[in-house]
Amino acid sequence: RACHFPCRASVWQCVCADVPGMTATPSMHSKGDRSEEDLSFLLDLTHHLRVKLDKSPEGKFGFAYRAESRGLVITGIICGGPVDTWNRNADADRVICVGDIITQVNNKKLSAGHMKASACEDLWNELRSSDIRTTFVIEKFGPRWHLEGVTSECMEKIHRAEEAGVHLELVMPDELVFNDDEVVREDDLKKLRRGEFLALLFLTSLPSVVCLAMCSAMGAGFPLFISFAGARMNLFGNMIICGFSAIAVGMYVVDWYKWESKMQRGVTLIIVFYGMCLGGFVKCRFYPHAPLIIVLFHIPMLLGLLRASAFRNVNRASFYRWTAVALFLIGLAVLLFWLLWMNVSAWDGLNRWDDSTKLKLVERSKEIYDAFLIEINGRDRSLNYEWDCRLQERSDFDMVYGQPLANEHILTIEESRDRSRKCGQ
Repeated sequence: RACHFPCRASVWQCVCADVPGMTATPSMHSKGDRSEEDLSFLLDLTHHLRVKLDKSPEGKFGFAYRAESRGLVITGIICGGPVDTWNRNADADRVICVGDIITQVNNKKLSAGHMKASACEDLWNELRSSDIRTTFVIEKFGPRWHLEGVTSECMEKIHRAEEAGVHLELVMPDELVFNDDEVVREDDLKKLRRGEFLALLFLTSLPSVVCLAMCSAMGAGFPLFISFAGARMNLFGNMIICGFSAIAVGMYVVDWYKWESKMQRGVTLIIVFYGMCLGGFVKCRFYPHAPLIIVLFHIPMLLGLLRASAFRNVNRASFYRWTAVALFLIGLAVLLFWLLWMNVSAWDGLNRWDDSTKLKLVERSKEIYDAFLIEINGRDRSLNYEWDCRLQERSDFDMVYGQPLANEHILTIEESRDRSRKCGQ
């Protein structure tokens, strides 16, 4: 055991056992006999150590150090040296650790007024020239997580298990998979089978199928965007998102994640999530990319759910390898459909990117342009793609026999900017 220093009203006493490689002489002083050195030592026993060490036969103390302005910083402890011997027999609060700072060697100490580049020279010289027995004052500055707390208790249990004959093997965390309360080696997990790969391919292809069918010109993309192109749709989208956000806050307040029924937790989460997704769809008047992002976000979400549930016993390398293959095949299929849509006239006519395709897309999106109103010369009118967006005529127009005809009004700078902004949307 190491030294204990109980402080009393009139006396203080140091009681130490005889530990090889170190000494600490028991002494007793009356209050009037305390020296300045003793009083400074008693100032903070919690953050400082005072030990006496004997040099080894080789003349070493058994620690490496680095000289800094704040003292001699201990950078390493040599196994079998005097410091290591001290630590093996000392209490946890008396252990010398890497990172601790030596602030005094015998009578040479580092004062606050000498914290310069050469402040440690006296300490270094005293350490080199000291006799076999040397007194150190050490500031506890190094980490001590391995001495106290959960880590220390776990290490003690490990040592006890090894002493009882239990064989323990060090395994890297990447080689383990935590399955409920069971720890499974990664090498013992199964590889992805053919049926599981087909299920993975099917589920991850669903978002891409929805994008092609509902969010592109190859499917019902135009009817979808036209249905949400009204002037008030953005306001409705904001209301929907705010409403379901308030529900989400309420779920957090009532500790939704602590509900006993998994069914209730899951259904509630799905309702709130897809309610907010609906709000994003409704706002596609100003955010036309929102439906595409929402749908494609389901790909990583589905992969995560599969990995956490049905495929949790699948080898990691096998799962991600076949996931990459599945995503590559899906991307290849989407590219093939797009090329067919562009070049096979029997599908929807030729859709190669040229003026005729542009005009066809404009005709199909006429209702979207009609939903965007601009104020010109004190009157509101709909956008006309040919006049406002493609030609960008400087004058306004009147419709004569279904065709735009220029009138005398020349657009102001503010009107031109508003028109350009609406065309850009």
